[in-house]
Amino acid sequence: MSEPGEVFQNAPLKSVAYEVRFPSLFYIPQAVGEFQKEIMDDFPKASQLATTELTIKDGIPELPAENSKKTTTSWQFESETGKTKVMVTLDRLLITSEEYHSYDHHSGPKFRDAIDKTVTAFIQEVPIKKFTRIGLMYTDHCPLAERTNQYFTKYYVPIFNIDRYKIDDLLESQVIIRTKKTKHNINFLSRIIKVEGEDKYVMAFDAYAENVDSANFLFVTD
Repeated sequence: MSEPGEVFQNAPLKSVAYEVRFPSLFYIPQAVGEFQKEIMDDFPKASQLATTELTIKDGIPELPAENSKKTTTSWQFESETGKTKVMVTLDRLLITSEEYHSYDHHSGPKFRDAIDKTVTAFIQEVPIKKFTRIGLMYTDHCPLAERTNQYFTKYYVPIFNIDRYKIDDLLESQVIIRTKKTKHNINFLSRIIKVEGEDKYVMAFDAYAENVDSANFLFVTD
């Protein structure tokens, strides 16, 4: 039997992301330098990026016309390994990682500590009173050695009727569920797709809360 909160040696966790959103603040560029100094020990690699918004037409990404291009400036900070990153824009802060395997387990590095340290440093330099949204998302890449009902039900609990829509016959599969949990919300997405040539059962869990006092961000995240 596994202990509560056990961190498994071969956990399917692929990545974890944490985001806080807020109304656009035009003094972010002036505050980024001081924020960088506060997190530099953990995130020594820094870069400034300019990205162009894409539109999707008939499933195909398209760049806007030359005279209507909109660019978004962001600042990115990376750990020594490059597997954990912090990105800041005018209206959000995002932490992403492919090296944490626990939110708050005693057995190893805690993603909670990274959230606490980074967001606390950000609030010190950008005194935001309220976040419009905070969210924590886990993405699992689970092995699917065989595309059969028999194999799937041996390891996973189906969320759709696989007797009617057999795993064996699926060309494409994506299910999105949005639900409320007490005062907060959860988006759940599952897909059966090929990742680097191998079939995977991908599950993403996005838990989020809206209109959160910045002083309570960690309590609400927990």
